[in-house]
Amino acid sequence: MIDDNKELTSGGHARISRLMTKINNLENLLYPDFEEGTNTNKCSALDEDYADIIDIDSWVKFYLVNELMDNGELGHPKSCYFTYENSTDTFKAGPVWDFDWAASSTSNPVRLKNTIYYNALFKSHFFTDRVIEIWNEKSADRYNSYVTISHFFSLSERPSYFEIKILSF
Repeated sequence: MIDDNKELTSGGHARISRLMTKINNLENLLYPDFEEGTNTNKCSALDEDYADIIDIDSWVKFYLVNELMDNGELGHPKSCYFTYENSTDTFKAGPVWDFDWAASSTSNPVRLKNTIYYNALFKSHFFTDRVIEIWNEKSADRYNSYVTISHFFSLSERPSYFEIKILSF
């Protein structure tokens, strides 16, 4: 991919082009009515076919770890990473890292659900149901009964499907 002169080879350019096409496809599924200059939080519901090209569980676990750690750096996309798995043709969230701000944070919860990609994923019943399932699996026997996932959310004027669902535990 890189030659002896530290230049990208033609094969490297082709690989990058293919990956960019896959990322554009993901973003088109997450933000079907996006137009340049539009706030992605204002986009309509995503195309549920996104579930075919992302590893849902990795995105859920990435969300939970960062929300629990109150990792405010996720508001800056430079601290959000995902990988592409050729063998499964899917994007995986992570690795989780960069917790220096989170380790000393006393701020309000992160609200990762309002950041890039997650602001679309939280419009999906499939995704939010999986968040609840994984939270229940991972938190069983680890936390007192008074700690539920609803602890990490506050209701706005118009609660989301996810907030309604988690408050019905």
